Amino acid sequence: MAAVTPERTDPRTGAVYDPDVLWPAAISPRLRGAFSWWIVKMLRRSFHAVRVARGSAQALVRHDAPADGPAPRPLIVAMNHQSWWDPLVGMYLWRRLLPGRTLLGPMELRQLRTFAFMRRVALFGIEPDHPAALGQMLRYVGASFARDPSTVFWLTPQGRFVDVRQPVRVRPGAGAVAARLGGERGDGVDVVSVAVEYWFGLQKRPEILIRCHPIVCDRGTTIGWTRALNEGMSANAGALARLVVERDEGAFETLLGGGNARINPLYDLWLRARGRSGAVRATRR
Repeated sequence: MAAVTPERTDPRTGAVYDPDVLWPAAISPRLRGAFSWWIVKMLRRSFHAVRVARGSAQALVRHDAPADGPAPRPLIVAMNHQSWWDPLVGMYLWRRLLPGRTLLGPMELRQLRTFAFMRRVALFGIEPDHPAALGQMLRYVGASFARDPSTVFWLTPQGRFVDVRQPVRVRPGAGAVAARLGGERGDGVDVVSVAVEYWFGLQKRPEILIRCHPIVCDRGTTIGWTRALNEGMSANAGALARLVVERDEGAFETLLGGGNARINPLYDLWLRARGRSGAVRATRR
């Protein structure tokens, strides 16, 4: 009989998985807290601001799960995938908008073996092209929700980097998980789309612009949820793109950073001495 190794075993449930297919997460709250702090520092250093379309953050906030509240419904967050930054942005949004939820997300197994510390944060590894991958992922995610109903399954279901101007096409895994958790009518799970763009505007550094929107499905099958994810994520990305094109500052709320763009510290000081502002502002004609 083969020995059960830590790499095979889910430390939370004791369930055993094929290490060539799925590598369970091994979350360390202390490391996760330190990593969350580092993410905020990195975002402040690399981006001018993180902003969310006005009112849309509520699509996530309403699904938070405070410790003294009732048992929450399963929650899936589907985020578009265009950049190396996406997992960090997802973790920041989780920490900021869903602090009462337990984060869990998939990562390609080969990549997770390279960045193994991410297991300690929130991620499990999956070999997406293995014939057994879908079955083992459904089993693993289902067991995670059964053990902790406050789990949020956060993923980038496109499975690869895709330009934001391309229509969303998701892999079947996300639809299968939603179907498993949602039941026949699809109403047993909440699914939220998070659209993200990395935008250069009036500042030297780019901004992260976000829009959140719920996805509903009237047919709780894998095919039904896959179609709903494709349509819902595409519509949400399109709505965010229109806001970006409008360049309307009032359309967004700031989560992190912000402030007016400046020209040069010394020139700004000279302008202020003359009672003028060095802020760079958008104009619309």
